[in-house]
Amino acid sequence: MGILGAASASAFFDDFNRDDSSTLGPNWTLVNGGECVRSNQAAGAAYGTNMALANGVGLSYLNAYATLDVFAGGTSLQYDAIGLGMTADASEGIFVKVQESEGGGAFDTAGFYRGNNNSGEAWGPGFFFLPTSFQSARISVFALNADTIRLGIDTNFDGTFEQVYDSSGVLGFASSLGTGVGLGQYGPDSRADNFSATTVSSVPGPAALAPFAIGLLALRRRRR
Repeated sequence: MGILGAASASAFFDDFNRDDSSTLGPNWTLVNGGECVRSNQAAGAAYGTNMALANGVGLSYLNAYATLDVFAGGTSLQYDAIGLGMTADASEGIFVKVQESEGGGAFDTAGFYRGNNNSGEAWGPGFFFLPTSFQSARISVFALNADTIRLGIDTNFDGTFEQVYDSSGVLGFASSLGTGVGLGQYGPDSRADNFSATTVSSVPGPAALAPFAIGLLALRRRRR
């Protein structure tokens, strides 16, 4: 069953189908590190935290639905992330990532953070190992309610999540959030495509997201 029926007007979309560039282009504002276009995809320019915000997008985290196609490139440490409710400097926000941590050439971990990959501000499940790793997927990040953020992972690109993780605790810092939507990456091997940020008229519920993996399945926590 599909998952995108609740999405309404598109606020922002970028398929990165343009010439290679040392930046993401005029539709993005670089906040930290470097982001570039390589082979019609977004990529981190170097190791370190790279973050860019979509220009002209002002969405409350409560009605933002963001998606990103992610691809593990190589076996080095890398991640791709979506940011919601980001402030202009990305020091505050909801930052959700999938990461290649073990050198196996696949995304094997995920994490929920406050701010720009601030490992000292992990919340909910924090940083954890995935029960099933994957090399590519469409990830979606959105609010189930004012306190809970959902990460959905669609490894078949068919509109159905194979893995779902919820993280509660947003109300503890919601008052400091902004309205920016962003793309985060780590390392020159990181590759991402088809970034989309839409507004939603209603939060997709469990019936629209089945089947999915509920809970953390005894996942181990680990800091990067």
